[in-house]
Amino acid sequence: GALAVETDVADAASVARLFEAADKAGPLALAVFNASGRTRGPIAELDPDAVKQALLVGAYGGFLVGQQAARRLLARGSGSILFTGATASLKGFSGSA
Repeated sequence: GALAVETDVADAASVARLFEAADKAGPLALAVFNASGRTRGPIAELDPDAVKQALLVGAYGGFLVGQQAARRLLARGSGSILFTGATASLKGFSGSA
């Protein structure tokens, strides 16, 4: 009974299409954002474009999904939006700048 929609969360039009597809399945009650982009290595050696892409997915993508979900949940008058992450957000490890 799940709905799978391929989505580039760093692209506003792609996220809008995701929620339009979800709208056809019924009213939204819960949105869970768990997408991430990651680049590994010492900070002095990281590729800036790879870091930019990771931030686009994790931060900007979270904003885009949250915005689309909020529009629907506010109109509905209830619901939840959850933003989750990996354990790396809680504890550091070598090579994970």
